[in-house]
Amino acid sequence: MNKKVLIIDDNNEFLLKISSILMRKEVFVEKKTTLFDITKKDIDGFDLVICDQELTADEKTGLDFLIELKKMGYSGELILLSGFDLEAKAKKEGIVYIEKTPSGLGRLLEFVRK
Repeated sequence: MNKKVLIIDDNNEFLLKISSILMRKEVFVEKKTTLFDITKKDIDGFDLVICDQELTADEKTGLDFLIELKKMGYSGELILLSGFDLEAKAKKEGIVYIEKTPSGLGRLLEFVRK
């Protein structure tokens, strides 16, 4: 598959779980727990950026960060993960919304396989 995916989530347990699943699918995964010091240049080599909505150490939300990336010209796929219903807001910005539930994680894996 050889996709490069960046996952940003402050929940280390989730990061380890999802990255281990993706790596078994031959996906290169980089994990971050905060938005601190992430620039568009850092992200340009990734095919997909997955970001949690609520990152406790950051002032901005995951959706705000993904919208900024899009405005800066990032052309890869963007996915917002959240336990809150933000599908309409994300979709309006051209960002894929996936609910942070077991069924949502199945949808996330399907999306990465595309």
